[in-house]
Amino acid sequence: MNVYLMRHANAGLRRDNPLLDAKRALIKEGKDQCMPGAAFADFQDLLTKYETQGREGVLVVGHNPSIFQFVGRLISGNGPVAIRMRKASIARVDMKNHPPRMQWLIDPRTARLIYDSVGKSSRPKTSRK
Repeated sequence: MNVYLMRHANAGLRRDNPLLDAKRALIKEGKDQCMPGAAFADFQDLLTKYETQGREGVLVVGHNPSIFQFVGRLISGNGPVAIRMRKASIARVDMKNHPPRMQWLIDPRTARLIYDSVGKSSRPKTSRK
């Protein structure tokens, strides 16, 4: 099974100006959402439940610090590993290996670079006269 872990928190209303929107901070509700403690054992139980159901992949959306701690503990086997996950980052962990192996981690900057590179044509432009 593949587990996709995505970092998310409530940052309030979107702004019309994309430059201002990118700098939008968490609102009080978003900060409160990040504070409730989540136990790693509960997270493991959730993954086991979906794995026994034969799921091919599961998307888990959470907040820091829990989400990056869960990724670190999954791939280390039990000990803490420092994994940096910016807002809107997503990681893919392959659960077939023991300990599970992180296949990739994409943050918003990397996603933007990928998007921009795909949007450009590799064919040279020719003018028609």
